[in-house]
Amino acid sequence: MDQQPHYPWGNGSHPQPHAAHSSGYAESGTVPQSPASLTAHVYQHCHASLKWGAVNGADGYIILRGSQAAAMQPIAAVAERAFVDTTTQPGRTYFYSVSAYNRFGKSQPGNYATVSMPCAQQSVAPSCMSAPPRSAMSPYSMPPRPPMPQMPTAPQMPQMPAMPQAPEMPVAPQLQAPAQLCAFAHGSRYIALHWQPLHNGAQYRIFRSQSPWSDYTTVGETTETYYLDAVPEPMTKYYYFVQAMHNGRTSQASTMVEAQSFPALPTPETPQNLRCTAQDSDSVELRWNPANAAAAYVVYARYDQAEEFSIIGHALECSYVHKDAPQDSFVEYRVQAYHDSAASEPSAVCSGRSGNNPRSKCNASPSKRYPNLSWQGFK
Repeated sequence: MDQQPHYPWGNGSHPQPHAAHSSGYAESGTVPQSPASLTAHVYQHCHASLKWGAVNGADGYIILRGSQAAAMQPIAAVAERAFVDTTTQPGRTYFYSVSAYNRFGKSQPGNYATVSMPCAQQSVAPSCMSAPPRSAMSPYSMPPRPPMPQMPTAPQMPQMPAMPQAPEMPVAPQLQAPAQLCAFAHGSRYIALHWQPLHNGAQYRIFRSQSPWSDYTTVGETTETYYLDAVPEPMTKYYYFVQAMHNGRTSQASTMVEAQSFPALPTPETPQNLRCTAQDSDSVELRWNPANAAAAYVVYARYDQAEEFSIIGHALECSYVHKDAPQDSFVEYRVQAYHDSAASEPSAVCSGRSGNNPRSKCNASPSKRYPNLSWQGFK
């Protein structure tokens, strides 16, 4: 069963770090330098112990680990300049590096160090201690007992032939984590993500948090290599990582990325001076004045004043042609301006008639003629 991945930025003995300096130290206003003099050695036969030099202006340190120097991932964050990795496995070699951070950002990882864990020791039952050799018989000692006669041994039963062992199943290679994940703001309420593909048919799960340390939740799944995430707040920093799934296997988490949504835009102004002009027997051209802060416009129509307005299309410019309109029908139009997080009030109603062909009059409402057009929340 797949488990939700997380960034283990610490363990039971190393919780989320606090400030490494007292409140009175002077802030440098810059990102700290990379830690130096990292050393690693085996601790208590089954753990890895790390130590490194101090970095001025650092609030804490991020521990990175991997099976090779070019593929290390963060595993913990600490405030002190030492760390014991209790999640190592016997017989494996680990590469470690350390990055310093403060309120202005994090440094590049410093030098790396390696440590090879010993293989698991087999438990050996203690052998019985042999009795000390007897000394020569003294005149006061008892004579040794004669040896007991040996009982006849029972005939051995014939051994059953050994059953042939089933061939070992080949171990499926580990699924790689998605690579080259990047994120950037796409307006005040959207963050766009992109990464490199892994396998044909792979599915990707996207995780988001407002903290780099914890509280990641799933925000979506896709088979594409990009995702547009609708974020809750403008002008807010969000953190992401992506996980791949393919043929029942789940990859490790990708590298963590961050992006900040743009500031909230003002509410668009209401479009003014809406004009309707019949083009031919089944089309009407609409024009209006530009509205400040508008990214696009949504166009509404209705054929009966007893009905609600329904969406018939969208426009990036200040014009729209209503094609395939019912011939010789009385139509009312309205236009609304919007951007990614807000919409204006609808414009004043513009009334018009499509063409002048009394032989083909249709009073069907736009919602029945255009059932696939919708724009949630902007009616």
